[in-house]
Amino acid sequence: MMNPEMKNRIDPHIYDQVTAAFVSEYGYPGPPPRQSIERYFAGEPIDRQGKIWKLHTNTFEKQTVAAGVRRHYTDRDLDLDQYILYSGLVQGLMLGYSLEALRFKTYCSGALFWMYNDCWGEVGWTIVDDYLRRKIAFYAVRRALMPRKLILRPDAGDGLIAVLGCNDTSQPITVELETGWVSLDGRERQAVALNVTLPPQARTVLTRITADRSATNGLYYAQPKPTYHGHDLLPAFFYAKPYRELALAKSPAAVVAEQDDGPDRLVTVRAETFTPGVWLEADADQDLSDNYFDLLPGEMRTVRISGGAGGCFPVRTTEVDPANG
Repeated sequence: MMNPEMKNRIDPHIYDQVTAAFVSEYGYPGPPPRQSIERYFAGEPIDRQGKIWKLHTNTFEKQTVAAGVRRHYTDRDLDLDQYILYSGLVQGLMLGYSLEALRFKTYCSGALFWMYNDCWGEVGWTIVDDYLRRKIAFYAVRRALMPRKLILRPDAGDGLIAVLGCNDTSQPITVELETGWVSLDGRERQAVALNVTLPPQARTVLTRITADRSATNGLYYAQPKPTYHGHDLLPAFFYAKPYRELALAKSPAAVVAEQDDGPDRLVTVRAETFTPGVWLEADADQDLSDNYFDLLPGEMRTVRISGGAGGCFPVRTTEVDPANG
C-alpha cells in the first residue's frame, strides 16, 4: 500500500478501516527465494548495495521492506538468508491480514492485489517469482483465500471480537468450535465450546468473544475441536499488536509425527506456546501444502510435501526480537 506515511504502509490493521465494496489495487513487496536471486545474479557476488541488486528491487517501495522487518520482527543487521526470511514473512503478514480484513467485511465483494507472478526477477509485488517459485508470502495468501475459513476481527468498537465463518463451497459445514482467549505461553485459557454451522456460499458471524483480556500476553482465537476431521478449516486468531510487542514465550515447535504417503511426505508439527513463523526446511522448488505459519499453544498442523517421500524436512522457528529488548 503506497501510503505516504511509512507507519501506515507497514501496519496491517490499517486494512480493518477500509470500507470499499471492492478494492481495485494494492500490494506489498517481498523477496524471491535465494535460488532465484542467485540465478539473476548469474554467478556474480550477491551485494545488496550493488547495482544488480538495485536493478532487481522495486523502486516504489524499496524502503518499505526493511521498515516492515524492523516493525514486526527485528532491527538486527541481517545476512541474505535472514533478509529473505523476515522480508518474506512481513509480505505474507501484510497480504494475508489485509485479504482477511477485506473478506471479513460482508459488503466487500473482493480485491485485486499486486500481484500473482513476475516476468522479471526482483524484490517486488508478487507471491510467485518469474522462475515460478513460490515466495514465502504465497502460503499466507493461500490461507487467507481458503474456501473454508475462520476470521476474527473487532466488531464495530463494541468491545467484542466477532468470529466470521466463510464457506465458499456448495455444502454446509457443521463443526464444534472452541473460542476464547489463550495466554501466549499456553498456561491460561478462557474458552467455550459451541456447535456452529457455516451455511454454503456465505460469510456468517458465528459468535462473538468479549474482549476483556490482555492484548500483550494473549490472543483471541477460534479453532475446530479435535473431533472435526475437515483439515481444511484452520484455527484463527486476532492479535492487536505487532509480534515484537507481544510477551512471547520462546519455545520452538517440534516435529511430532512424519510418514510417507505414496510419493509424498507428511510432517506434523506442534507448538506448546504461541509460535510465529514456523516453517519446514525444504527446497524452493518443492510443493508444500502449507509453510511459514503461526501456531497457537498446543496446536498441531500436518504439512504434505509432494514428492517428498523418504526426505528429511526439519522444522524451524523464526526468532522475534522484543521491541523493548
